[in-house]
Amino acid sequence: MSYPFYGKKFEFTQPDGSRIEVRGWGDQHHAVFESMDGYTVVKDPATGYFCYASLSDDKEELISTGVRVGAVNGASLGLQKGVRINRESARQKALAAPSNIRAKRRWEVRRERAKNFLRMKMMHAGPVPAPPSRETKGNFVGLCLLIQFPDVPGTISREDVEHFCNQQGYTGHGNSGSVYDYFLENSEGLLHYTNVVTPYYTAKNPVSYYSSRQIAHGERARELVKEALAHLITQGFNFLQLTVDDENYVYAVNVFYAGHCPNNWGEGLWPHSWSLSLPYVLPGGAKAYDYQITDLGSELSLATFCHENGHMICDYPDLYDYGYESRGAGVYCLMCAGGRDEKNPTKICAYLKHKSGWSKKLTAISDPIPAQISAEENDFFIYRRNMAEYFIIENRYRSGRDQSLPSSGLAVWHVDELGSNNEEGMTPSHHYECSLEQADNRFDLEKGLNDGDTGDLFSASSQSSFSDWTVPHSKWWDSTPSGLALSNIGPSGKQMTFNIGPSGDGQTQNYIRNSTPKADIPDNNPQGVRDIIHFDEQASITTLKVAVDITHTYRGDLVLTLIAPSGSVVELMARNGGRTADVRQSFDFASKTELQDLKGQFLAGDWVLHVQDLALADQGRLNNWQIEVQGATDKVIDIEDAPGLDIPDNDPGGIERVIETDMSGKVGVITVSVDITHTYIGDLIVTLQSPGGKSVDLHRQEGGSTDNLIMTYDFVNCPSLESLIHEPIAGRWKFLVKDLAGQDRGKLNRWGLRVEREG
Repeated sequence: MSYPFYGKKFEFTQPDGSRIEVRGWGDQHHAVFESMDGYTVVKDPATGYFCYASLSDDKEELISTGVRVGAVNGASLGLQKGVRINRESARQKALAAPSNIRAKRRWEVRRERAKNFLRMKMMHAGPVPAPPSRETKGNFVGLCLLIQFPDVPGTISREDVEHFCNQQGYTGHGNSGSVYDYFLENSEGLLHYTNVVTPYYTAKNPVSYYSSRQIAHGERARELVKEALAHLITQGFNFLQLTVDDENYVYAVNVFYAGHCPNNWGEGLWPHSWSLSLPYVLPGGAKAYDYQITDLGSELSLATFCHENGHMICDYPDLYDYGYESRGAGVYCLMCAGGRDEKNPTKICAYLKHKSGWSKKLTAISDPIPAQISAEENDFFIYRRNMAEYFIIENRYRSGRDQSLPSSGLAVWHVDELGSNNEEGMTPSHHYECSLEQADNRFDLEKGLNDGDTGDLFSASSQSSFSDWTVPHSKWWDSTPSGLALSNIGPSGKQMTFNIGPSGDGQTQNYIRNSTPKADIPDNNPQGVRDIIHFDEQASITTLKVAVDITHTYRGDLVLTLIAPSGSVVELMARNGGRTADVRQSFDFASKTELQDLKGQFLAGDWVLHVQDLALADQGRLNNWQIEVQGATDKVIDIEDAPGLDIPDNDPGGIERVIETDMSGKVGVITVSVDITHTYIGDLIVTLQSPGGKSVDLHRQEGGSTDNLIMTYDFVNCPSLESLIHEPIAGRWKFLVKDLAGQDRGKLNRWGLRVEREG
């Protein structure tokens, strides 16, 4: 399939005509399949049969055992279930797939053109916002070809396909609306996308001709598409009604062929999305090029059709990883795994909606404000670093299009338009184009563990804050603090509230850690089991909550004790609950007043949960536990000096000012504000020196005849400030200003430091 599939069941045909059932993960670029009992299978290059697979020693290849699937039980071969090649090998195989090395599709060309423009703007302009590269608004008309074969007639009527594509309120085949409805709803009425559905064209050859395994995948499919287009030309079809791009390429050619797919993966007519290799010129000068083709089967489904038209109509990228070593944007976007419910795919994510120009309400974050955000419209908050990198925030609620999401809450997307969702490394140079900040900090999407779970979205019941100092954090990809902070995030719902504004006031922060020991609890043994959660953060506790997940057949046997880094001991539970099974419970200041004794204590250090079973017979396990703390911090200092001093003209001695602080710790983030009146700033050298003696030039005879130097220096516009990270904060900070040329004069009005303590 052209659209990604996850554990989907397929029926493959062996060379002798026998059929086997398999489950698959992948798309047209790369895929892996397993027998129904979980053993990895691979096509044997010598025989063409699907056989059980083992892994090569270097873990870069699946090796056929030569034993056909179903001939024996996989367990009898001593094989491991679910084997996979390593991540880098999977990635390279996907990128080397024919669909990725052929000529780029038009939507890819348009998208690459926009990215190149962005790169140039980043090189030659300052960090200013830019509008979406290509808004997708108004009326768009695509072409939908219906094809049958002499030996496989069409069984789904043209009228039914027309309704599937274009009818408002369509419910046929169990779908939630039509293709038109899907894009109309996601765009808030700004995109009206319809398809001209042709009468069935009967191909020149039987289906076996186009599905031949001896011909490279896609070759005969393109032949079939061109056949159908040639037939339309002879029928006098009006191609001028189709929407074309700036170079006269038809945006979308969709192809449905009759019957079920006759091929195994990567063969013949296996569904795919490619180009026609060369533009196919149509009457009137338009050109057909991009196409997607799939089998009609016995029913119609929205997911694949909408995904592929997201590419062709909107220039959307795939937000999944072609090598399947990670899970991209998961179920939270149509352009990744949002089509798990094929009849009702989830919404398009905020990033892509914004790129299409569909933001109904877009709030640029600047000053701290209380905020409300709706899940029922394209209501987004955006916080930019520059044109390419930013955070965009939306409310996702499990209803309607998003009914299949694992949870509701704030989706916080970290966008780098120059990144790639094939790059899951989470490093400055290797990261996603569109990454979901997962509230539980597990980053299962990047690790390839799932496509979304209940811990991903922010809310009062999961993670209620997000900033440079929380886990996960809001720092930019190069690890510099962004200043973005969300706090007091409310309960999930169609309307959500939260506080928003630059971080760094240092008053309170939320800290969450969890541990998943999956440790057996010794029966009737006071030694029990202990597990540790460690915090490095310097904060004093204002509120604390402990959540525990224990499987046990008789909870009345159990004693649960929390031991703080200070040595304080709080008994959370003491053999209460009787015959009830399991402990899945949270303890906080309200439900367990003894925890209030920890208020004001320091967070940093080892927190120990001690679980004891003090009676015979019943068994259990400590699965998971979590600590959530709101802590008061003293990690920010703002200090300013406003001397109003004249700067000596043409004097290398200049002036020196000192700010002294006794704040403990080391520098995590530092910004320097400067206000100098001067008639020729090209004369000036401005230097900051730390208490440890390390110097950083903030300004060095730049700017020529420009008047006045009024600037705030940070890690972005003055990267050399990063050399002060880890420097001690306490002591004398020196500020030096020198004028090294004659005639022009100036005054140091004020300067200041904002220092945030490390950790």
